[in-house]
Amino acid sequence: MKVTVRYFGKIQEVTDLSEEHWDIAESLTIDAFRAYLIEKYPALKNETYQLAVNQELLDLNKTIPAMAEIAVLPPFSGG
Repeated sequence: MKVTVRYFGKIQEVTDLSEEHWDIAESLTIDAFRAYLIEKYPALKNETYQLAVNQELLDLNKTIPAMAEIAVLPPFSGG
């Protein structure tokens, strides 16, 4: 199944991309996706980030739905 992966801030610098499209297994969890992400971009292992699926932060054991947009977000700051 196809998903869109978008990178922001420091994560975009690490991947050197703002967006890419992945073909993933239908039963892939967010935690498993994170493992694939680190396999593809080993430098992310040393970064802090969150994954949002369709603009929502989900538990790591949730399955990614078809045609999802996955945002790889750096830590937030502000006040």
